[in-house]
Amino acid sequence: MQLFEIHPRVPPRPYFQYGLLRILREHSSTLTGIIGQVETAGPLLHGGTVERIHPLRVTGNYFAELAIPPALGRVLNDHDEQAAVLCHEYWERSFGRNPRVLGQTVRHYNRAFTIVGVAPPWFTGTSIDSSADLWIPMRGSYNLLDLPEIHVNNAFIDESFTEIVARLRPGVTLAKAQAETAVLWNRYNQEANRRDPANRAFRDEARLELRSIARGTSPFREQSSTALWLLWSGTGLLLLIGAANAGGLLLARAGSRDKETAVLLAIGAGRARIASLWVTEGLTLALAGSILGTLAAYQAFPLLVRLLPPARGVGVNSLELRIRSLPFRADWRMGALAVAACDLITLVAGIAPVLRSSRLDLWSALKTSIGDRRHRRFQSALCALQVALSTVLLVSAGLAVRSLATLRAVPTGFDADHIATFAVDPTVARYTKEQTESLQRRLIDGALALPGVSGAAIAFAPLMRGLGMGNLAIFPDRPPEGRLNISYNVVSPEYFETMGMRIVAGHGFDRNSAGAKPLPAVVNQTFAAHFFPGQNPLGKLFATGRKWTEPQFQIVGVVNDTKYRSLREVPPPIYYITDFGPMPQYSTFILHVRSSGDPESLIPAVTRLLHSIDPRLPFYEVTTLKADIARSLWQDRMLAALATAFSLFSAVLATAGLYGLLAFFVAARRREIGLRMALGAMPAHLGRLLCRQLIPAITLGLAAGAALSFPAAAWLRSLLYQVSPTDPRTIAFTLLVMLFAIALAASIPTWRALRTDPASSLREE
Repeated sequence: MQLFEIHPRVPPRPYFQYGLLRILREHSSTLTGIIGQVETAGPLLHGGTVERIHPLRVTGNYFAELAIPPALGRVLNDHDEQAAVLCHEYWERSFGRNPRVLGQTVRHYNRAFTIVGVAPPWFTGTSIDSSADLWIPMRGSYNLLDLPEIHVNNAFIDESFTEIVARLRPGVTLAKAQAETAVLWNRYNQEANRRDPANRAFRDEARLELRSIARGTSPFREQSSTALWLLWSGTGLLLLIGAANAGGLLLARAGSRDKETAVLLAIGAGRARIASLWVTEGLTLALAGSILGTLAAYQAFPLLVRLLPPARGVGVNSLELRIRSLPFRADWRMGALAVAACDLITLVAGIAPVLRSSRLDLWSALKTSIGDRRHRRFQSALCALQVALSTVLLVSAGLAVRSLATLRAVPTGFDADHIATFAVDPTVARYTKEQTESLQRRLIDGALALPGVSGAAIAFAPLMRGLGMGNLAIFPDRPPEGRLNISYNVVSPEYFETMGMRIVAGHGFDRNSAGAKPLPAVVNQTFAAHFFPGQNPLGKLFATGRKWTEPQFQIVGVVNDTKYRSLREVPPPIYYITDFGPMPQYSTFILHVRSSGDPESLIPAVTRLLHSIDPRLPFYEVTTLKADIARSLWQDRMLAALATAFSLFSAVLATAGLYGLLAFFVAARRREIGLRMALGAMPAHLGRLLCRQLIPAITLGLAAGAALSFPAAAWLRSLLYQVSPTDPRTIAFTLLVMLFAIALAASIPTWRALRTDPASSLREE
């Protein structure tokens, strides 16, 4: 189980003060094996090289309570303070699977850790999206920078934050554990309110929730749940279409072999024997097709992986891109399930020709080729089902594609096509605030001197990552409004010009802005309209927090609205401040470089620039804003890709089903067609005769599909962007595609019928 703090209007928070963990260990009668963990990020020095890593600080009982054995060496225990266990993937990537890694010393910030073990390859921690690079003891990793103003004592430890994971005691229900844990948490909060009354309202609006993490935590699983349900729903619809298609084609094949079946029955073959022939033939084809399809599916795994976004860090590191650890590999159980499902579908679909053969009238079958109308009606119903389901999938695909196209055309408010971003971590080389400020200025000036560069600036929060920095703005003449009612970013004075943003009122920053009191702030248009409707916002004062004490910021300019977290969001109120050197809680910054051409062409030159300034400092993340926007649309791309693939498959199957219906009709009425042609029927007359067989199935299918597409589109409404579920252009396009499929399905049987030799058809009868 894991503890989560639930607040209105914000995602669940997994962080609690360590003091609560200690109280749960001492007083909980429903939880056992309580462990703490917290992900961090920072530099790691080993073998003369420095890199940015993501360690997980854990309590000493972490591996024991999760029952994780070492792949090499040993795991952490309660007595370790300066030991480390490597993630298997990180051991392979940075240490080359060297078994002599045990006993080596690595340095994280100012603290040395001895490698004592390597975790097994299948273990990524309680999160299944990404793994920590290594695990270090929590008790030995406080004050890693050895700052003299920090005194690590029991009070300091109790106020530090951690995730809390535990097991239910045997025989204890989740409800009982939830109730007891909430009581202990409320008592702890009452004491915290006495120590820190300023945040009492924030604590009082929260509630505690205990959640099972038996299958691990996964933000990706929560984000993609709707897309996964779509995947299952589309698969189910395709199975239904496949069943109807197989039944119709087998029925058409049975109709074309009526004489053969009648002869076999006439010379003594049992009906069970005839049925076994049909079942054997169908299952042979199904087995071959399902095996080929399963192999193709496994080969298509890389295509699916490309649709997935990188993993994110957690907490302060949530804006960073991470290596995703989800295992995508062949699973024989899924392959067996797929083969069994396809074979079962074919077996069920084969019932129709078996029933037809068992009821065949020998005299009629041997004397005439006129088909059984009852079976033709049944086959028409199967085709109508295919048309209906294909229409549903085509409408859904059309809506998803239009939604994606609409999102891609959304104005961002900044120049998204010409900006490359470079993330730097100065703590890798133990930079001071002054050294970081000098580095930032040298990077900006050096980048501006490069050919093809039209702008360079620093920001602390990247854009289009799904998350951003938030705060609560308060004003001297009004009470606080909600929680986290604004977003903010810390930028250099060149930021607005580099990003292609417009100052619509007042002015931006200059290099002297950082030292002023109150600190100058530039707000966006939404901020001005929301907090100062009908007023001039310039010169207005505001602060952050829950209680007004003194003005922190003064508005000196208004900038145009921009997207911040995603293309879907309505631009939030944003304020910008300028400060060279990292904010106290952030160690990294983002260099934005604007190109007059392709931003990717600047990446090698800017990388060499940083290396020339300090070869110890790598860019730990290099990308472009255009790529970040594309990554932010991963769910929409996946939805559009899956829906399009399903709809194309369904259209192909529906075309085959309609072809089977018309081919069966032509085979059943071959003599009639020959007679009509012998009596002078024109090709146009025969074409209308044949196509009339499709009209009932097509009309019924399209009508049913249109009716079903409305609830299906309503289900997709939460995934669509500025596209109505009843969009007329999408529906019109769907009808055109279906009409094209119908024309394609009717063309081959009609062409064959028109080429029938009347003499041959009459002679056969």
